Amino acid sequence: MSESTTLGTWLDDSVAVRPGAIAIDVVDRTVSYGELSEAADAIAHGLWRRGVRPGDVVASLSENRPEHVALFFACARAGFI
Repeated sequence: MSESTTLGTWLDDSVAVRPGAIAIDVVDRTVSYGELSEAADAIAHGLWRRGVRPGDVVASLSENRPEHVALFFACARAGFI
């Protein structure tokens, strides 16, 4: 574990230990920790390109889907609220 564990570092630590392990298991799909990390990075970069900066509030209206979890970790990593 990182010296200071946050939601963002928790995912990094999980990827370092078990990148291929299943992080999300929904009815029609599974997502590994590695895939979740890549999705979170892609979402964070996409929001950054659109002008979202640390401290900005991000809202989500979605069903219970892996993309919602990836957004959650993207915000944690990038400092979005």
